[in-house]
Amino acid sequence: MRKVQKKALAALKFQRISANDLLVFSQGVVQAMTGNAHFPSPPIPLPAVTAMIGSLNSTLQTISAQGRSKALTNQKDHQSTELMEALTTLAHYAEDVSNKAASGDVTQAEGWILSAGFQLKKKGAKSARVLEFVKTKTGFVHVRAPRSYNREVHLWKYGLTSQKDVVPSSSKLLISLEADISISDLPSGSIIAVQHGSVVPSGRNAKFTKPDAAFTSHEKTSVSIPTGIDKHPVFSHNTSDYYQWGGWIYIIVP
Repeated sequence: MRKVQKKALAALKFQRISANDLLVFSQGVVQAMTGNAHFPSPPIPLPAVTAMIGSLNSTLQTISAQGRSKALTNQKDHQSTELMEALTTLAHYAEDVSNKAASGDVTQAEGWILSAGFQLKKKGAKSARVLEFVKTKTGFVHVRAPRSYNREVHLWKYGLTSQKDVVPSSSKLLISLEADISISDLPSGSIIAVQHGSVVPSGRNAKFTKPDAAFTSHEKTSVSIPTGIDKHPVFSHNTSDYYQWGGWIYIIVP
């Protein structure tokens, strides 16, 4: 049996906290990583993260002074998502650097991750059930989706878009047996959008899972597909899409 090497992991609880709490947490990460010799080359420059923090803080102050509006709320949500994505990238960078340098010494790796301002994932804790970008580098993104079944087939749509929260005008379809994919040779500075769905065989019916970055649980939707006398599925030409897709997630390609 192949021995699995244990690794230290950063907790991603900041993905599910309020904008005000995210602001405080991100300030702590920037402070902890600034001048930290363990992490000399963050994939997202810390001044860029500081600028994101400033933009979100300004919006929150405006909301506090003027009250909520649809435009301000959308702006706050967009800025919070952008900052959360940046922190997620930094968290996985801290994990990679720490575990590589520690060469199997989990205690040492955990100390490095803590020194970057991140908390540690509790042993035995389940991963956050969201569709997320787990790693990025120049022209490259690694995307991970929730997994809840052993026999899932994963469907992916991705495409480039002009700005975040705008669905791509055209997209490519990918199919995999794994709950994560990597996409390379992307134009640096472009914005990529990814959408995920998964198919689970279940007798005459097919169950489809619909993970979405907006959900904290793995929502399941069952769709009944008619079968012929030979028990093979019969797909109607008049049905636009049998598959239940989750929401799109976006990130700027380094």
